[in-house]
Amino acid sequence: MRQAKSADLDLVEVAPTAKPPVCKIVDYGKVLFDQRRRMKQQKKKQHRTVVKEVKIRLKIAKHDYETKLNNARRFLGQGDKVKFTILFRAREVTHQDIGRELSERILQDMSDMAELEGQVSRVGKIHTFLMSRRKDYRPPREATQTQADGAQPDHTPTGEPEETTPVTAAPAAVAPATAAATPVATPEPTPAPAAAAASPAPVDPPQGPSPDP
Repeated sequence: MRQAKSADLDLVEVAPTAKPPVCKIVDYGKVLFDQRRRMKQQKKKQHRTVVKEVKIRLKIAKHDYETKLNNARRFLGQGDKVKFTILFRAREVTHQDIGRELSERILQDMSDMAELEGQVSRVGKIHTFLMSRRKDYRPPREATQTQADGAQPDHTPTGEPEETTPVTAAPAAVAPATAAATPVATPEPTPAPAAAAASPAPVDPPQGPSPDP
């Protein structure tokens, strides 16, 4: 007690039936806080199973039928159970065979994910049956991931070199000439300018004795 008071803590009896009793010096407020936190985490992990109801008319269209089954699959994926209710209206109650065929169709379409619990109840204008998710069912995402992990190629190097096949490029195709060759006119040679005619050289008069006057 003195040690607990000096440390400003609490003395908690852990094993009261032991001889002598076992006690522990702890912060009792912290212990209670940890217990409440663990209880909250456990409640979050727990899932309460809820029964969801899906109502189907006897004369249901194809699109509405698929929508109802998609909703049921979503409920089953969340861990809930689905109660299917087939409703008869007015004189439809005389066609019990159609309701029986519809219930069998639902069981067949949901057999990949769910299974029937109990039996189909057929009372008056209502046919009901309960379905729950199969234990061996795996969501498509997990199944795809498992297949992808198993199909990974083995890249472990071996001592033998891999053979490679040389790839040769195909020669480019030459397009045939479609236009005929056009003759090129050769220019005629230009005649050189004629040389200028030589002018006669001046002639000097003969020099002799000048005549007497």
